[in-house]
Amino acid sequence: MTLALSPLFMVMSATYMTDVPGLFGTLLCLYLCQRALSACTDRAARAWVCLATVSGLIGGTARQTVWLGVLVMVPSTVWLLRRRRSLLWTGAVLWLAGVVSIFVCLRWFNQVAFSYYPIAGTHDWFALSRARLEAAEEVRRSGVPRTAIQGGFEYDGWTQLEVGGYINAPRIRIPRGAFHPVPLSRSLPRECAVWYRTFLFPAVIPRYFLVFAPLHCFVSSPFPAVTYRTWMPPFTRQLYVQQRRD
Repeated sequence: MTLALSPLFMVMSATYMTDVPGLFGTLLCLYLCQRALSACTDRAARAWVCLATVSGLIGGTARQTVWLGVLVMVPSTVWLLRRRRSLLWTGAVLWLAGVVSIFVCLRWFNQVAFSYYPIAGTHDWFALSRARLEAAEEVRRSGVPRTAIQGGFEYDGWTQLEVGGYINAPRIRIPRGAFHPVPLSRSLPRECAVWYRTFLFPAVIPRYFLVFAPLHCFVSSPFPAVTYRTWMPPFTRQLYVQQRRD
């Protein structure tokens, strides 16, 4: 109750932060070590120590501070049980195995995770951009002008540059008076409107919208969804073309 009612716990538990899972892993390792200290037989104590080591190794993959359970808590527990000679060898083997496992995890994380995610993310971004361009060009081939398509920040920005000659930003100083305040459109619900279109790209007055999933404020269009492949799950995604309600 002391932890669950903590203001920090309640905030962190609803975020992507690993503080709460890390705390759970640390407390779990501590609990298992305490069970090893209170075990009546060498076999039971050995089992609890092994479980504490495994839980610490697994928990450390989410929050590296949990690995202190393997490096500190488990050896300390074995030292307190040093009168049981068989546990000393078990503790030494577990500590060495833990050090090797931590080293392997860190090496894998540095070589694979840090290299894979940026590369895969960049690939998926380019794949999305190609899908947007393909969907927008399909709409344009039917005779729809570019200014009637909302195709994302980059696409709409280029449309504004081609039609208006500049982005309608309030920080423009030269030439004087280039910025023209445009009131936010009320024709779309807030959850279906993007903040930047009316503000930065007033030249774009969309009738067709490229969306990741069908939205309730639009209706289906005669144009098919564009399927594209990504390197990160889900590996097959779709971009939909919807149109404004009449």
